[in-house]
Amino acid sequence: MLNGAVYEWEHHAPLARNGGVGEEGMRVLGSEGEARSGEGLSEKQWAVVKYTDAMTREVRVPDEVFAELRRHFDDREVVEITATVGLEISFFPPLFGSIFRVVVESWRG
Repeated sequence: MLNGAVYEWEHHAPLARNGGVGEEGMRVLGSEGEARSGEGLSEKQWAVVKYTDAMTREVRVPDEVFAELRRHFDDREVVEITATVGLEISFFPPLFGSIFRVVVESWRG
């Protein structure tokens, strides 16, 4: 969970599960900190995670991260991923929920 963004995690975790991310992948994605790694995600999924993390943290994505994304996705898909992440960051910054102490009901039950 990047930047401790609990609100975003709680809303997007069910989408990841519905998209086929298993228990181990959810554990890895839900871990906090800079060094997220582990089993449970495919190379293609990791490419998206690393790209999203770079867009969120650095704005300018490192060339090697972008190259890895391009290995798995065509031009249209890269634009769609970039637009989706960009809109999410623009309309609901990752720390917004933390700043305003938004309380959410957990999907974990």
